[in-house]
Amino acid sequence: MAFTEFCCRAGGNNLNAGTLNGSSVEPSTSPVATFIGGSWNGTNIYTAPIGADLTEVIVGRAASLTPDSATIPTVNNYSVFRITAVNAGTREITIASPFAAMTWGTIQGVSAGDRTLRIGGAWSGPSGSLPFPFIGATVHVNLLNNANVRLNLKNDSTYNVTAQLIGSDLNVSGYGTSYGDRSRAIIDGGITGASYTLFTTNFGDGVAIVSDIWFRNNGATGSATGVIISSFQVYGAGSNLVVSAMKGTGLLSAGTLHECEVFSCGAGISATLSINCIAHDNLGVGFASGRCFHCIADSNSGHGFRHTANRSAAVYVSCDSYGNTGSGFRADGGNGGLQIIQNCNSVLNTRYGIELNGPNDGAPMVIITNCGTFNNSLGSIAEVGGAFSVYLNTGNVAYASNPYVDAANGNFQLSLASAKNSGRGSFVQTSPSYSGSIGYPDIGAVAATGGGGRPFHPLSTPQVIG
Repeated sequence: MAFTEFCCRAGGNNLNAGTLNGSSVEPSTSPVATFIGGSWNGTNIYTAPIGADLTEVIVGRAASLTPDSATIPTVNNYSVFRITAVNAGTREITIASPFAAMTWGTIQGVSAGDRTLRIGGAWSGPSGSLPFPFIGATVHVNLLNNANVRLNLKNDSTYNVTAQLIGSDLNVSGYGTSYGDRSRAIIDGGITGASYTLFTTNFGDGVAIVSDIWFRNNGATGSATGVIISSFQVYGAGSNLVVSAMKGTGLLSAGTLHECEVFSCGAGISATLSINCIAHDNLGVGFASGRCFHCIADSNSGHGFRHTANRSAAVYVSCDSYGNTGSGFRADGGNGGLQIIQNCNSVLNTRYGIELNGPNDGAPMVIITNCGTFNNSLGSIAEVGGAFSVYLNTGNVAYASNPYVDAANGNFQLSLASAKNSGRGSFVQTSPSYSGSIGYPDIGAVAATGGGGRPFHPLSTPQVIG
């Protein structure tokens, strides 16, 4: 099922409907029709003024309703509906009832001769202290029978804001030419005043994805987290996001992060699950807790990967920790917690490659297999406090030299032979009908071959806006 698409782009107007009909066709910046001075029955019928041309009033199109005097959307005075019927003789336009509408606040009351209806037209999007259309839990979007709604932000301008944006019941995505083309839009929270959470979500019981956006800056002072995606539920996901220059943790999620980058923040990423993500040049830890697959922690002022939660599991598979001022991997979780570190590299970190620091009671369990280390200042793998129950610690490789092509410039492809095909790829197969399978993965996040030596950082190629 396709998304019901809404659009923000330069030149649009937040009083518009945000879409023509919910399709993947980018709407014009102007409505296809505007009626001023009509009447509203308070439920589902708009009566256009005498002499109105209803040619563009077509069933299935989206229409916004505002007072004639409106200059921006305001609470209780802005709604988007879907046209369900039109009567040219009576000039009555029937629009979907309130439960199938987008409303900021309550549905507008009965009015005569002072309501404007706009059909179609893109929004301009959030700006300054006006967060529209990120208007939080007061939004209910259900235009097409529970279809997933996606808000698309075109990258033809920077969305400069000074107030928190709240995504609710919306998938949010940047784009360049066509929806879903993976081009990032930029949302900038400014570099003055007290820091604040630039973007946060509350997905309720439905999955939603925030993708293809560069979030940058959230003030000048304090330590507020920059971006929060599903802070208390696992449904949300972030994909192809860049988060930079946040005063506190850059990106926090109880859900899943996929192909995201966080840099120059107070700390990097704290997520339940991270896949192909990179946290670099942050003032604190690169990755906090969670489960990481094919992730990179590079040049952070703290540990590369750190797990602190009690009675929980941390899983790191095929990850790289390079040049951090703490240890490459630091395991602190206690009271029966579990740490699995497999096929990971720790290189040139200021403390240990892997540092185990357990509590005095409830000793956690640890599995370390086929990990590579090189030139970590205090040593490769060490238990420095408390107690750990080591179930498996085997197959690890002490490199003779730096294993990467050019890690200092973001290229973590492997150049060292002892890192290639040296990861753990074992399976338990005892069934008589199985002949046996075993893999030979490289150690680390980035394969030794392929890609032509292209740097890993997504921002190594400048993004052109406009």
